[in-house]
Amino acid sequence: MHGQSQADPGRYATEVKVMMEMGWSWDELCKAPADLVDEILLRLTYQNEWFQKKQELQRAQAGKAT
Repeated sequence: MHGQSQADPGRYATEVKVMMEMGWSWDELCKAPADLVDEILLRLTYQNEWFQKKQELQRAQAGKAT
């Protein structure tokens, strides 16, 4: 919509991402050390970047096969 490729994830998108990944409640997230939450977010970011690059490589390979 209006040049955006994805819907607005909302104000708590990163918090929800960590809660889903770890199976935590809001209370557990709030009690977790901030540096731990930062590390989890960093790893999720790297994992997502790697997944996207892997998909690009697979599409490129599929294009060469045809």
